[in-house]
Amino acid sequence: MLRSFASMKLSQRIALRYIRTKFRLLSAISKRKAAEKAFELFCTPQYRNKKKLPKIFESAENLQLKVESSAVKGWRWNAGGERKVLIIHGYESSAINFDRYVKPLIKKGYEVLAFDAPGHGRSGGKQINAPLYRSTIKEINKRFGPVKSFMAHSFGGLAVSLALEETSHTSDYRLVLIAPATETVTAIDSFFSFLKLDPAIRPEFEKIIIRRSGVSPDWFSVKRAMKHIKAQVLWVHDEDDEITPLKDVLELKNKQLPNMKFVITKGLGHRRIYRDNKVTRQIVDFFMKFLTAILLLLISSSCLKKKNEPMPANNNTSNSTTANKYYCLALGDSYTIGDRHNCCCQPGAFPHQLRFGYFINWCK
Repeated sequence: MLRSFASMKLSQRIALRYIRTKFRLLSAISKRKAAEKAFELFCTPQYRNKKKLPKIFESAENLQLKVESSAVKGWRWNAGGERKVLIIHGYESSAINFDRYVKPLIKKGYEVLAFDAPGHGRSGGKQINAPLYRSTIKEINKRFGPVKSFMAHSFGGLAVSLALEETSHTSDYRLVLIAPATETVTAIDSFFSFLKLDPAIRPEFEKIIIRRSGVSPDWFSVKRAMKHIKAQVLWVHDEDDEITPLKDVLELKNKQLPNMKFVITKGLGHRRIYRDNKVTRQIVDFFMKFLTAILLLLISSSCLKKKNEPMPANNNTSNSTTANKYYCLALGDSYTIGDRHNCCCQPGAFPHQLRFGYFINWCK
């Protein structure tokens, strides 16, 4: 992750001066070679978080899968929970940085999945890029899903957006984006500025991206991907974020899309934001609003019936053509069920959809 020069240790400052000098000399010799080396550095994390595992990780089930040539390390809690949530970290970060979210989600019935990206934490590999991280998320979903709730920070936000737009999904999916790397072009701008790279190598740098991915850098955009995402989205961003600036978010925020909610904080920056207690509560609450409704509808003792009338003795109502209102005893709300007289909130198959998108099973 790019840091300000003033915040660096002396050894880091010396290393940075050396890298800048190296690129200045290489650029004078060959713009193409300088661009290749710059792209390699752009995709290579300089820090790997392998700190001691938080206590909550001691109770996790250890998982592993292979993505391309990298062994990807993961953890799972509460296998078989009502709904699965995947935690996705950012650049030079790790799943262990999000330990504070695990227990609250477990307590609410979620199966929690978390993985270290290739080149990060306890996973193998030395490099990471958006297509590789996207493939990692899709492979996790294939092996351990289906996952319908996602929480992602920074670079992880870009990766999950790219993965979700290519995954068949519905409006009952949930996506939390915490300070996502909204525009890759902005990340490249910051990278070039930080290393004081010769602007003349920028065209060659972008050609490498096009050659390897088949698309230009501006395609790697959360804003662009959102056009294809149906999930309910909670987007949390800080005004003082210097890594993924708020200015990249405002155009999308101003569109006031019905499936998106924005929370703008002040003074938390890029890293403290996901550790903030208030932000943590808002994220957990966002996931729980949906899961609570699902659980209530699946209480086997909660039936739907016509208001002020007993359940009909004959459950065979397939020939009925009269629309009726029924009341779920668990929720106390009325729902139009169509031509059915008798149905129950039960777990199992979900053949009929209520008007607000949740499901019930007919009484047999």
